[in-house]
Amino acid sequence: NEVRDGVDLVSFEPGQLICDEHERADSMYIVRSGLVKVLKNASHLFSTNELPGLSDFDDWPAFAESLRKAASTPDTPQGKFWNLLSEYARSLLTKEPDFKKMQTAARMGVIHALNDVIRNNKDGRTKALDETVPEFKKITDSAQFKEKLQNLPEKRSDWTESDLRLLNRELIEYLFPKGLRPHRKHAGPELILTYLSRGDFFGEMGLMNKAPRSATCLAYGHPNDEGMVELVHIPGRVFLQIMKKNPKIEAAVKQEIASRRKRSVEALTNPAWDEANQVQFSERFGELGLIQGQKLMLIDLDRCTRCDECVRACVNSHEDGRSRLFLDGPRFGKYLVPTACRSCLDPVCMIRCPVGSIHRGDNREIIIEDWCIGCEICSKDCPYGSIQMHDLGIIPENSRRWRFLPLSALKPRDRDQWFQPGFRDDSWLSGSGPFIYNRDLKTLVNLATPSDASESSLLEPAVAFRHPFELTRQQLREGTLFSLELTSMWSGPRVWLNGILLKPEDEKPKQGKQEFALPTAKEREDGKKALQDFLRVGRNVLAVQVSVSPARRIVVKSKGIDDEGPDTLLSLRMDEIHTVEVPEEAGKRVEGGVAEEVVEKKVMYRAVVCDLCSSLPGKEPACVNACPHDAAMRVNARFQFPTG
Repeated sequence: NEVRDGVDLVSFEPGQLICDEHERADSMYIVRSGLVKVLKNASHLFSTNELPGLSDFDDWPAFAESLRKAASTPDTPQGKFWNLLSEYARSLLTKEPDFKKMQTAARMGVIHALNDVIRNNKDGRTKALDETVPEFKKITDSAQFKEKLQNLPEKRSDWTESDLRLLNRELIEYLFPKGLRPHRKHAGPELILTYLSRGDFFGEMGLMNKAPRSATCLAYGHPNDEGMVELVHIPGRVFLQIMKKNPKIEAAVKQEIASRRKRSVEALTNPAWDEANQVQFSERFGELGLIQGQKLMLIDLDRCTRCDECVRACVNSHEDGRSRLFLDGPRFGKYLVPTACRSCLDPVCMIRCPVGSIHRGDNREIIIEDWCIGCEICSKDCPYGSIQMHDLGIIPENSRRWRFLPLSALKPRDRDQWFQPGFRDDSWLSGSGPFIYNRDLKTLVNLATPSDASESSLLEPAVAFRHPFELTRQQLREGTLFSLELTSMWSGPRVWLNGILLKPEDEKPKQGKQEFALPTAKEREDGKKALQDFLRVGRNVLAVQVSVSPARRIVVKSKGIDDEGPDTLLSLRMDEIHTVEVPEEAGKRVEGGVAEEVVEKKVMYRAVVCDLCSSLPGKEPACVNACPHDAAMRVNARFQFPTG
């Protein structure tokens, strides 16, 4: 219970500083969700390392003496800084008779006090010293000082916590230049040591060795800064208590410390330009979020012949005949990173689903259940465009199966038959919705209009549209509901379903939008058409007539001003109204429960994502196996990213 009471859960935003190299080690962390980026030489704190070439002080006595002299000038910027030091540090500096012989422990006490000033921790975050002490503002506003920070963002509101610490460090060097080595000139290049994910721990080295932190740790999200990082925070006293009571855990931690120390030495001794060793830690690698990929797909462009076998294999492995793989994406060296699920370490796509339909499978694949309501939240939250929204429409809004022709081009005997399902429209123009009455469409209509057309048909042309669609016996079961929505900025469109004229539910459309009633199978009252009289198993045909008359043009109000709005001639979709039933277990995954209005939403789209072929025998990726040139591969980007 004592251990449980001492542990707490903490959250960090992407880019937020968790702990900094050279800080006192007072706790350790276990990653619960998200990623942690571990860096060397990224800190702006003073190092406690006294080895030649690694110390931040090339003349400690001179630096310490300049600090002590500041006490005698309280009204100067140096004097103001003196008052920021802890009472303990001021006591050490005041009482020391000879700084050349100052004890190591005393020096460390002063250095930690300096670092506390650089951290300037206010409400858990670093604050700039010139905001704490107004007398410093004149210095930081000077051109000479601003030149030191020229690589930082122009607006201070865009600065990170590390940027603020850099300002504070540079201010100390400005106030007390004697004996200090210029920070930026000797610190060395910033180096990424590793990335930590769920279950990994850090901060234990300083506690076990009773030494300052040996690396800087940042919360790491996706390139768009999505994804909070959650950590289990264990105070130092609790950690040491656990070690004392559990020798096996202590032995495992010591082994991990030795392993990390070895990896750190290897990373620091390898040349920064050695791509074979540093590919995962390059800036470009981070920008593309590749480190997130546990099953990242890559295509070797030196081997790829653009045969598209990988895409065909993806299509054939899914019953809906749609690809989850798109050969479009960024390049990293000679590799294309196509648009396909990466199986992210931190899957932010799963966080905000209002019905709990998206979750992780046993093969680390993302699963989207069939109670998805098509809200697009997961698709928008995926930083890599890997989740597509499939239109479930019986007639989708952007369908390519439309046929159209001006009515004046029809033979007189066909003008009462063109909307019948058996009418042949092979010679009609083909197009995809929605139809905008722009120059291109007007040209097509004019070219199809016969030269002997009447003057009225030329002045007020009417356009006929036809669209075939198919229905299964299952879709026509009793109780099935359908919806038909049409938008046209010309009033009075007429709609036929299998030759039967439909009536709009509202004679006065709002901004051109109308809904047409489709009775269910239960509505068999006298004088009403039942569903079976409208629809049939197999092929059906929807027909629409729109008259493009100036008198029919709909004018909408926009901020009190008459506006003709967009030139939408026809935008139409037909849907089966899906009833969403969210399982009780899935509802528990939704914070606050599933809202009733969410479940009752009309489902017109469904999210789909690569399932890593988890339903196939052996769970082997079909896209990789189908490649005849060994160009396609799936890798864990943290450990297997190819360097050749």
